[in-house]
Amino acid sequence: MIPELDLVEEEDQITHNISLDDDLNGEPSLNIFKFDPDFEQNEQEWTEIKTEILGEENILKLKTSSFGKVDSDEEEEQKEVIKDFTEEDIMKLRQNIYLIIMNSVDYEACAHKLMKLGIGTGHEDEFCEMIVDCCMKERTYLRFFGLLAERFCNIDDAYRQQFFKLFIEKYTVVHRFKTNKVRNLAKMFAHLLLTDALDWHVLKCVTLTENATTSSSRIFLKLLF
Repeated sequence: MIPELDLVEEEDQITHNISLDDDLNGEPSLNIFKFDPDFEQNEQEWTEIKTEILGEENILKLKTSSFGKVDSDEEEEQKEVIKDFTEEDIMKLRQNIYLIIMNSVDYEACAHKLMKLGIGTGHEDEFCEMIVDCCMKERTYLRFFGLLAERFCNIDDAYRQQFFKLFIEKYTVVHRFKTNKVRNLAKMFAHLLLTDALDWHVLKCVTLTENATTSSSRIFLKLLF
């Protein structure tokens, strides 16, 4: 018993002892709303009884501590969600993501570990870019990265939007990448399109003309489809 709540004298306490084997009357009728014509009068009577038992000072203390706790809980929750990272923090975050991805065999276990990092909102771009970069650095395409990206697209629309944005960004500069990286990139985004994890409207950034494409972008599109 919390001392602040131990306000009723022992002789005034009524304890209800109930056994699991007892036949109980649940009084289901009490769960049905019934209009009380004397609501205000009954509320006033209850307030008087409550004040008599607890006292006005204790009631005020309980209300104040209750509201204070709610406010502090909300503040803590906001602090957990919104995190302002410095450049050094972002580098550490990228290192942690890289190590988790490289040391994971199963994509589901990897996704679970990455979620436990508690990145918060506003850093999905770093998160998604690390997945794409790790995929591109492999000698051959690993389905692990496609499944991992798909999982996060299905977890939160914020990740889906970031992969949408990354597709456009990477396609724009695809001529800078070596063929191996182009192949891995195309196969990963092909997986996201095939599983509907990525919106097909992303292909609006593609213009299929000789002048609008390069040899690298044509290889990318061929592998993608």
